[in-house]
Amino acid sequence: MQKERFCKDCGHLITHGVKPRYCEACAAVRIKNKTRDSEKKEEAAKRRRAANKRDMALDECVREIERVNAQRKQQGLAPLSYGKWAAGIMR
Repeated sequence: MQKERFCKDCGHLITHGVKPRYCEACAAVRIKNKTRDSEKKEEAAKRRRAANKRDMALDECVREIERVNAQRKQQGLAPLSYGKWAAGIMR
């Protein structure tokens, strides 16, 4: 016998899944919000990195480019030049 479960957000009776916490409608909204929030965090991090690039000394820039190029090498990508890195083309 299956225990009755109710949505944590809206309180509706849930009839699907093994141990669901949210009804289908609330689950869809949560997934949408989670995606949007992660995109906002990613954009904020990108802005912080761009602001840091403007304030870096040349030695720091070279170290950062070397770190980025090491990551790109692990991914099998070509290294970035200083101009492309400074322009923010790295994605």
